[in-house]
This record gives sequence, C-alpha cells and structure tokens, in this order.
Amino acid sequence: GRLHERKQSLTNEDIVLNTENIERLIRLIFQNHEKYFWKDQQKKLLPLTIVNNLSFYENMNTITFVSTYGPHFRMNQLLSRKVINKFSIKTRIETSHDGLGYNEFSYQLYQAYDWYCLFKQYGCRFQLGGVDQIGNMRTGHDFISRMTNFEEDSYGVTVPLITNESGEKLGKSVGNALWLDENLSTPYECYQHFRNTSDTKVEEYLKIFTFLSLNEIQQLMEIHRV
Repeated sequence: GRLHERKQSLTNEDIVLNTENIERLIRLIFQNHEKYFWKDQQKKLLPLTIVNNLSFYENMNTITFVSTYGPHFRMNQLLSRKVINKFSIKTRIETSHDGLGYNEFSYQLYQAYDWYCLFKQYGCRFQLGGVDQIGNMRTGHDFISRMTNFEEDSYGVTVPLITNESGEKLGKSVGNALWLDENLSTPYECYQHFRNTSDTKVEEYLKIFTFLSLNEIQQLMEIHRV
C-alpha cells in the first residue's frame, strides 16, 4: 500500500539475511502462542511450515512466466485494483510525477502466483494481510479461480493497519516501523514509543497489543479519563 516507488533494491546478501530473520521471528511467535496460549494439552498444534517462494521461480524465467500465466491477468482489473485507501493503480500512474515502474506494477502478479503455488502444493486457501493488501489479494483470488476453471474457492483476510495519531501507517515502507526484532528495535525503544503514545491512540493500542479483556480495557480507560 504505497504511494511512492521503492528507492533501491536489496542485495542478495540482504535478502538472505532478511529471510533468515523473518523465519526466526515467525517461529518465535508460534512458539510463544503454543507456550502461553494453547490450552488444549491433549491436542498438539500441527508443525509450522514456512515456505520460501524462491522455490516457485528457480526453474522459471520471465518469458515463461509471462507467456504461461500472463493471459490469466486482465489489464482493466489490474489497473482498477486499490493500492491504498481510495487510490487505484491507474490513479497512481496518472497522479505520480514519476509514474509507476514495472517492478511495482508487476508485484501483484507475483504475489498472486505465490498464493496459487501455496494453494496448489499445500492447499492454502486463505491469505492474511493488512487492509492495504486487499487489491493484491483480489488479484490472487481471481488468478486461482481462473487457474482452477472457477471450481476452487480462496479467501483474503485483512487486518486494520496500525497508524499514528495523524493516520499515517506504521511500517518499514514509510520509515517508522516498530520491529519485533530486538536488534532493530530495542525493548527500551518499544517502551519509549508506547510511553509517548498520544492519548487518542491508547485504547486502540491496548486492544491490538495486549491480552486484556475488553472489560479490563474499558475500566482502565475510565480511570484514565478521570
């Protein structure tokens, strides 16, 4: 969900490092969930499967991808996809001074193909992402439908973006991310961020980042307002 183009590409070394760190954090999240929240000791969670999408493309070149899967993407639909709030790809092309690079435009094609591969190989019917990804999810949903002769269902599940008091998204693409990785955001930096949070965002953040019940949050807010 960006309005401006990425300024630089990552090196292969950066990609490998990021991949390793993301996998480590995802595994930690699932381990913490199982350790602290999974109550059914009689029924163990299934092992976590993490897939690197590099395996989807290592035996395919660009010409093969475009000639094989390109006909299943329709330009009028791609241009109308919302990339953030009310803005469509077409709007961004028309209003941006620099236009839109093909690397940015084609991102939704590869995201759609990733989902199709996960569906085909692992039966993955659901994609979870921020609400700014709804256009890309729709592209993936339509692609899976076309590739299966409209006989299979797939679903996109969105979650609200985390924003500051001015409505700006918190994330790496806008340079204000708060990281789960302690090497990128120290525990003290996380503490300071929430300590300095505007009063207007406290209740929302309590609902997102804590495990307090809604009644407990309501009681805290009533005390806070006194």
